[in-house]
Amino acid sequence: MKKLEVSGLHRNVVRLLASWLEDRESSVVVCGAKSDPTELANSVFQGTVLGPPLWNIFYADAALATRMLRFIEVVFADDYNCWKPFSRNTDRPEILRQCEACQARLHEWGAANSVKFDPDKESFHVLHRSHGFGDEFKLLGLTFDVSLRMERGVSILAREAGWRLQSVLRPQRFFTEKQIVNLYKSQVLSYIESSVPGYYHAASTTLHTLDRIQDRLCRALSLSPEVVLERYRLAPLKSRRDMALMGLLHRVVLSDVSRQLAELFPFATSGPLEFVRTRLQIRRHNKQLIAPPFGTETLRRSLFGLVRIYNLLPQSVVDLKSVKEFQSTLQGALRHAVSLGIPNWDSLFSHRLRPVRDLEFQRHFEG
Repeated sequence: MKKLEVSGLHRNVVRLLASWLEDRESSVVVCGAKSDPTELANSVFQGTVLGPPLWNIFYADAALATRMLRFIEVVFADDYNCWKPFSRNTDRPEILRQCEACQARLHEWGAANSVKFDPDKESFHVLHRSHGFGDEFKLLGLTFDVSLRMERGVSILAREAGWRLQSVLRPQRFFTEKQIVNLYKSQVLSYIESSVPGYYHAASTTLHTLDRIQDRLCRALSLSPEVVLERYRLAPLKSRRDMALMGLLHRVVLSDVSRQLAELFPFATSGPLEFVRTRLQIRRHNKQLIAPPFGTETLRRSLFGLVRIYNLLPQSVVDLKSVKEFQSTLQGALRHAVSLGIPNWDSLFSHRLRPVRDLEFQRHFEG
């Protein structure tokens, strides 16, 4: 209640919440039978509309404890993560000392607010390509390694997806081809793609274990990837990853992302809309994003690498007002590339392999 009083809410709203949070009794009624009453005290009822905002208000000042040490908090539900960039010249003991200081400061806040942290879920990790430190960790169901190679995480995804696909194909003789594809989309594809932003930057050799999942489906149905794309609008996984992350960049352009994500992809404020390449005039759209220099191969393979591809899209495509329509247009261009017999058509939107010239790339959207 003290936090509600200083949160800026109107005093009548605070009084209403105070009444709602008072101790009370509850009973469960099933088919007319009523359980003995149970006291509800010092709690917020699960599933209520007021639960999330009250949670956020209560834990909001936890960030003050970590920000004092210049750590940046990332909170999802009841998971509290803090990170801080360090110079590559900083030795590991100093990094861990600062992490421990941040942990101690947060524990002090917890003691003052009657909040306890689960020690089994607390850990320190130094993320670096060659000098990482710490065990693997999970974020939103995806396993990360401290070098961010994602080999272990992708391997776990591929193993589970393989079992799911096997379950879909086992009763194949009882279903039509279309039903099998729909089962694959709902039971396998949705699982594989739930973590795409987390493993998109992995090496092609690592992602190949995932790509083979859909290849198995095509072989089981005796269909080529081109036919599966045309008949069921099911592009290869590598193309779907590119289009999914291109959709995220389009959300940035539509201002439909968090402030932190938008700051990573600022708009280019100057520069000509037209440039000359191989004696051909190519028009750039007016929503160019700044393409950062690629200091590492990992950065080039990441979402930042797709900025260069997004900047080549025609004006009519970036002007689309919804991500769904945007991605549908991308898939239409992919189908157009297939119809023309473009080699490596599944890499049409990939920064890893540009199979066509820029002008030819834009012509895929003319149809």
